Amino acid sequence: MFRPTRRIASALILGSLLLSSTAAFAQETLTEIRIGFQKIGLPVVAQRLKTIETALEKQGITVKWVEFPAGVPLVEALNTGAIDAGNTADAPPIVGQAGGANIVYAAAMPSAGKGEAIFVKEGSPIQSIADLKGKKVGVTKGSG
Repeated sequence: MFRPTRRIASALILGSLLLSSTAAFAQETLTEIRIGFQKIGLPVVAQRLKTIETALEKQGITVKWVEFPAGVPLVEALNTGAIDAGNTADAPPIVGQAGGANIVYAAAMPSAGKGEAIFVKEGSPIQSIADLKGKKVGVTKGSG
């Protein structure tokens, strides 16, 4: 069973309050907020616990969760208005803003420094970062 730490619980409460106060200043016609997420991180926890739904239901606002495979398309959707809020890692919003995306940071968490990984096939001669020298590495443009 999932048991949130104090840090996670505080982040969820802060996020809920932020969205709740944002909704209070929104137009009266707001009935739904669209939140972009990936299959990792605090949004998944908030979704499962229905934290944001609970905070907004009193105001008649429903939550629509929109899943993205990576941060780059999430930031693009945020910039075009396809979603209202989202959560992603460091690089996508920075690259988006550098490209002119009109986005605002509502909150940020410090990186634990362990959010990136390189996967190789079993038996690969690549066993360290140094082994990548001279090799080609595939990444999503604008991502970490």
